[in-house]
Amino acid sequence: MNYKIIIATVGFVIIFIFGLLVIVGTIFKWKPLIDPTARQWLLSTQYVDRKYGGKSWVMIHNIVIGLILLLVGFSGLLMGLHKLE
Repeated sequence: MNYKIIIATVGFVIIFIFGLLVIVGTIFKWKPLIDPTARQWLLSTQYVDRKYGGKSWVMIHNIVIGLILLLVGFSGLLMGLHKLE
């Protein structure tokens, strides 16, 4: 077994889980995802979105980012599992 493929597969699983958490957190309106403070995130895009676009814009942004992460994670996971065989 190639260890690089296993590490990549685990990485894509983590990306998939993170995307799922972003979507679920947005749907259930977790405060750090919907109403972040200025210094809460490493990249303050959600804070800027909330400041200029409002809460609905932050929710749309989170859903889109979550879907992108789900697609990247799922496609990478499938490719990694295919190469493991």
